[in-house]
Amino acid sequence: MSVGVLVSSVPRDAIDHAVARCGVGVKRSDGKLPPHVTAYLTMGLWLFPDDDYTEVAAKVTGSLDRFGCWDASWSAPEFGHLVSA
Repeated sequence: MSVGVLVSSVPRDAIDHAVARCGVGVKRSDGKLPPHVTAYLTMGLWLFPDDDYTEVAAKVTGSLDRFGCWDASWSAPEFGHLVSA
């Protein structure tokens, strides 16, 4: 399965609706990623368990950009500091 299939199978509207219904919308405006991006990243990590976090983030953000769900002012998360040597 590709991230594009994920984004088309689980449309942003569905995620936005679930976020609003649960009352866990954006709580900060400091450039952090919004809930829909976090949801897609989480699903991407489940879809690609053998890929590292940075690779999954690149796949997800690239697909979100192609589907118009990515804002150029956001930056893809960097997980290098989470990996222990």
